[in-house]
Amino acid sequence: MVHISGLLISLALSVTCVFAQVPRTVSYQGFVTDSYMKPLTGQHHLEVRLYDVTTGGAALHTEEFDADFDNGVFSVALGTNLPLSASLAFDKQYWLGISVDNGGELIPRTRMHAVPYALRSSYAESVSTTAAVTSMNTVTGAVILQGGGGTAVNQNGNIITISSTGGGGGTGVQGLQNLDGSISIANPNGPTTSVSIAAGGVTTAKIADGAVTSAKLAPGVLGSAQIADGSVGTAKLSDNAVTGAKIADGSIGTQELADGSVTNPKLAANAVSTSKIADGAVTTSQIADGSVTAAKLAPGVLNSAQVGDGSITTAKLADGAVTSAKLAAGAIGTLHIADGSVTLAKLSTAGASSGYVLTYNGSAAVWAAPPNGISSPSSSSFSTSSTIISLTNTGSGDVIDANASSGNAIDASNSSATEPTIYATNTNSSPTAPVIRAGGVDGDVMTVTRQGDLTIDGHLVVGATLGPSATPDAGGLYRDNILYGWGYISSTGSVLSSSSFGITCSRVSTGVYDITYNRSFSSSTKGVPVITVADAANVLFSGVANLTNTGCRVLIYRLDLAQQLFIGQDANFTIQITGRP
Repeated sequence: MVHISGLLISLALSVTCVFAQVPRTVSYQGFVTDSYMKPLTGQHHLEVRLYDVTTGGAALHTEEFDADFDNGVFSVALGTNLPLSASLAFDKQYWLGISVDNGGELIPRTRMHAVPYALRSSYAESVSTTAAVTSMNTVTGAVILQGGGGTAVNQNGNIITISSTGGGGGTGVQGLQNLDGSISIANPNGPTTSVSIAAGGVTTAKIADGAVTSAKLAPGVLGSAQIADGSVGTAKLSDNAVTGAKIADGSIGTQELADGSVTNPKLAANAVSTSKIADGAVTTSQIADGSVTAAKLAPGVLNSAQVGDGSITTAKLADGAVTSAKLAAGAIGTLHIADGSVTLAKLSTAGASSGYVLTYNGSAAVWAAPPNGISSPSSSSFSTSSTIISLTNTGSGDVIDANASSGNAIDASNSSATEPTIYATNTNSSPTAPVIRAGGVDGDVMTVTRQGDLTIDGHLVVGATLGPSATPDAGGLYRDNILYGWGYISSTGSVLSSSSFGITCSRVSTGVYDITYNRSFSSSTKGVPVITVADAANVLFSGVANLTNTGCRVLIYRLDLAQQLFIGQDANFTIQITGRP
């Protein structure tokens, strides 16, 4: 659709006054451009109307033309396709309206001037000879018509023609001139003149402020050179117009980022390092459930305030962690004491005397003299072929437990018997205590006076202790560095070898195993665990923690070279427990 942005109109309206017949036509010439200020060319449809009002009202005459345009200029003659009505007397002011290619009528309408009113002379045809004008301007008789300026008077027989050809010499428009080159003028001296805008004639000074709207700009006409620095503000940018390719590297600083705009999906893996996190910025809501592992806790970081009531279960307590100081008075009841765990050392000696035994008097357990049996001290001499003393213990305890601080705890002599002076045996297939245990500070623990060898079938626990600077006698037997237990442990914590003894094992977590001794040391410093671990695929390291007199914790690690970290690793291992009882 053609949009008419402007219209320059040049009217060449002429009336030929003849006494025989007056042609009723009006010449109309104009200049038209499209919406991009480009002059129209080729053929276009025009609709021309005559009004007696400047706006509104009904058209007094409407006529259509298919006019040819040459560089925006067209020319038509009203009354050619549709004769002008006789009611158009041209005795008052008229206006012309025009529409192009069935578009709306251009505004404002064009005011018609004096020349068309020469049509008024057509009324002279109706004047009879008796009503003829006999004088003009008080001149009577023969009157000579003479043209002035660009107006000529010609006579052909009884026909007088008055016409205006333009040019100099008159009082009207004698010619058109353009002093600044902005207008192109065709035939400037008339009678018909075409005026158009010269190429390049519309300069910056000719354009009113705000006159160039968006509709006047052709697509793609604005380049970088046409946009002033800093003129593209936020309001000028359409939503999503700024893509990643438009943003220069490093141009997004802190002040360009809206608060809360950097969400988790925007962060690359491992992008947030320690230095990027402000002190105190990681609150409870930022920590995922289960993300704080043991390795993340600094030593001593957990105190009573961090431990919830009832949260310390059995599994949380390390072996040997509950010491006497941790137990409240009266906290240990019957249900808490395991069968066989109360040894003699655990019994109070209050009320006891030498030779007393613990006995039940019908209402309570008390210390009292034995009603029968062997009292201490005792010394007897016998001559018999029978066994002097025969003691049998079907349980797991010692048959004879003798201890003396001065003198011999047991002194047995046999000078002629063919049987052993002391014969002790334990029929338990898995003994946990010696058949005879003898200990003393001063004097012989055990003296063998019979000539010959001392035969030992099983384990012999000797009560003498070798000090750090003492030198053992040649052929002497001492209890230091006795093997207490040995085992081959699987990665799941099971004791694999049937020849393992003296220990049990449980797996706590990856690479963490708890070892429990079947026999306790007198203190946590007297047992020495030795760990051997190997793996075909990894270089493994082992360590010992939580060393107590009843067990220890074995830790197995592998070195992760990529992360430069020691990481827990399940593996098979062997353990040997040696030391003093």
